[in-house]
Amino acid sequence: MKNSFVPEILDLLPDGVMVLDGEGRILYANEALSSILKVPLPRIIGARCYELLHRSKTRPPFCMHMRVNIEGHPCMDEFYEAHLGCWLWAYAAPVKDERGNLLGIFHIFRDVTAEKKHLLGNHLFVKIVETLPGFFYLSDHDYRILAANRRFKEWVGEEPIGKRCYEVIYKQKEPCSWCRQEEVFREGKTIQWEAVNPRDGRWYLAINSPFDSPTGERLKISLIFDIHERKLLEEKLRRLFEDNPAGLVVTDLEGRILMANRALKRLLRVSEEVDLRGQEVQQFYRDPRERENLLKALLEKGEISGYEVLLRDRSGGERTFLVSSRVFRQGPRLEIWSSLQDITPLKKMELALAESEARFRTLAENAPLAVILMDEEGRITYFNPAAEKIFGYQEKEVLGKDLHLTLAPPEYHEAYLRSFARVKKTGKSRLVGRPLEFKARRKDGSRFPVEVYFSIIQVGKKRFYLGIVQDISERKLLEEERVRLEKHRALELLAGGVAHDFNNLLTSLLGNLELLSRTVEDPRVLEVLSRCEKVAQRAKNLARDLLTFSRGDIPQPKEVIIKDFLKELVSFLVHGSSVRVHLEIPEGIPP
Repeated sequence: MKNSFVPEILDLLPDGVMVLDGEGRILYANEALSSILKVPLPRIIGARCYELLHRSKTRPPFCMHMRVNIEGHPCMDEFYEAHLGCWLWAYAAPVKDERGNLLGIFHIFRDVTAEKKHLLGNHLFVKIVETLPGFFYLSDHDYRILAANRRFKEWVGEEPIGKRCYEVIYKQKEPCSWCRQEEVFREGKTIQWEAVNPRDGRWYLAINSPFDSPTGERLKISLIFDIHERKLLEEKLRRLFEDNPAGLVVTDLEGRILMANRALKRLLRVSEEVDLRGQEVQQFYRDPRERENLLKALLEKGEISGYEVLLRDRSGGERTFLVSSRVFRQGPRLEIWSSLQDITPLKKMELALAESEARFRTLAENAPLAVILMDEEGRITYFNPAAEKIFGYQEKEVLGKDLHLTLAPPEYHEAYLRSFARVKKTGKSRLVGRPLEFKARRKDGSRFPVEVYFSIIQVGKKRFYLGIVQDISERKLLEEERVRLEKHRALELLAGGVAHDFNNLLTSLLGNLELLSRTVEDPRVLEVLSRCEKVAQRAKNLARDLLTFSRGDIPQPKEVIIKDFLKELVSFLVHGSSVRVHLEIPEGIPP
């Protein structure tokens, strides 16, 4: 080094100093540089600067030595060295001889980490304040505003710096009567409250916190947030909670009531004036173990729905409730939000329905007639034992199947389905309450007549169709027999009338023949009259038999001489015709 440099003076400088040759080797370094690099001076002298400063084997792209060589004049820069954990300000200048030749580089380094942090802190503070979604201002003990963010200035509509807070916010000449500033300045408390600003009628959240400046003066940081929409939402939620028709309650895990709406009080017969907060919910359980079981299930799943519990109201009455609960975390505390629906009437209805169904099943299972129930789609939902016997199907074979397609002959399917579609659409049927006769089909395919009584049953919003079916095959046979007997009886009546009139005529004829035979002496005439009398007598006997038939009596048999009977019968049959009959009857035929 030249004598013009005074190492003793450079050693006294607080900044790190080093001198490099043209190759970047360190020719001189002071103690301050050794402290910055955290390397002893003997190890610094002779080393290349980038090896110690940047911990690199090669020059970095931003190397100031290279810039000075190229540009030929001094330069400055700031950079962060991670391995040193600090920000460095660097100055580099060329060292030249009298002829302008570069001899080396003069370097000065300064640790500016503290200044950087201070600048960064100020910048970050300003950035945070301006990014806040609310209003910010800083004030002294005399209410005077020292700083404010852009949002606050826009909100008050004027430049607030130097003015008092109550002047710019509330347009007042005196401090607010409810101001709690002393708690901040004297006690160092952070306080917050919610209030409506009379200027715009909106809700705001105000937070005041102490701030001790570097000078020791205590200032007040004020943050104001517009919470009007949140308050409106809170009011809506409060109304929703209070006016909900379902009983709503919020408890902690121990069962202490935190909130309860009016509906819950009504359900539990509690006066609306009574405040349930702080009371134990276990007092309403008929059996405290039910609450333990509910809590166990709730903690396992996080939420439960449709959990039935039996509670006792304040009047001592027991009611069944359907509970839906969910666990929420409020800070360090777990809360249970529950809704309760009184299903006591429903349970009574279910019990009555169960009893009614039991009675129906008892009657249907023992009924001698087929009882068949189908749903809105015509599918069989019930098939009693009598139906199994009549149709030959087991209940499990027909459940869920279309009734018409299963139990009716194929030629009737289209008509039945069309008729049932109308019933589904209108909910009415002209068949209701009227006995109707149809043809039905058994499992084996055989057909038989049935009489059906059809009804529509409405259960809630569901519709069912009930059919009571009777096999009338035997009745049909009896009816046919009755018709046959009625025809037979009509024939008897007819025969009786004819026999009676015929008998009267024959009686008159026989009387006249007898009188005529007394007045005639000619043997040939008497023979004719005798034959006529015999024929008339046979006709009278026939009329007597017809009369006996008409009365339903059985004619009494009598013995006749076959030879004479046949001769008379044949003579009677061919009388008046040109037919000649030769009748040969063997001798010795018994009567």
